[in-house]
Amino acid sequence: MWWVEFVERTGLSERLLFVIGTSLSISITSIFFNICLYLCYKYNLFPSKRIQGGVMPDASLIRECILEYIVNIVLVRPLVLYLLYPSFVYFGTRVAEPIPSWQYFIRDIFVSYLLNDTLFYWAHRTMHSKYLYKYIHKKHHKFNASIGIAAEYAHPIEELLCNSIPTIAGSLVMGSHVVVMWVWLSLRIMETVDGHSGYNFDFSPFHWLPFASKTERHDFHHSHNVGCYGAYLLFWDYIMGTDAAFLQYKSKKEKKRIE
Repeated sequence: MWWVEFVERTGLSERLLFVIGTSLSISITSIFFNICLYLCYKYNLFPSKRIQGGVMPDASLIRECILEYIVNIVLVRPLVLYLLYPSFVYFGTRVAEPIPSWQYFIRDIFVSYLLNDTLFYWAHRTMHSKYLYKYIHKKHHKFNASIGIAAEYAHPIEELLCNSIPTIAGSLVMGSHVVVMWVWLSLRIMETVDGHSGYNFDFSPFHWLPFASKTERHDFHHSHNVGCYGAYLLFWDYIMGTDAAFLQYKSKKEKKRIE
């Protein structure tokens, strides 16, 4: 009941709390982990874990990315969330209700991961068609050497189809409690920043599951511009055989290391 009391004490409407809380859950997570990565880049921390040996994108591209990132945080995201709120309410999302039990967290987050990976894989793979890549997805691939903040650098159409819709789909379908959704969004942001970080951290919890994609896969996608279209789980790349180039690359790299 403490959550319901907290909502009442704020004096804010449920819609405004939805917008503020959702924006903060995304932005705070993203900013915190990108600051950590910035320190790693600046002081060349954990050099043995750098996938491309410390290669960094052009400074002007990073500045452009940061400017766009700030605009999204301050203007675009709050406005979009405000407009989307009725859709969440329609599917059952509530703000001023008690936080559900941990079983609901696990259920909704599990569904969110499955839907996110499925929708992201097919949208992302479609973006690599000749026309869509040239006019839309090519922007994201300016980062041949990826860094954490590059995760949110995309054409508006790609942001909608590849990032926003797959990310919120599970919460919408399940009518997740807003706090459950905030936890899911934080996990998703941590995972995508990790996936774009350029570091293959063994201690990253996102690398522990046997069916999870490690950073090296998405980094390969950026550096070679082929295959590995999935977000976090491996099953669509495995089923469709779209990680063949990566597996061949990794095999050759391992042979050279042994020799």
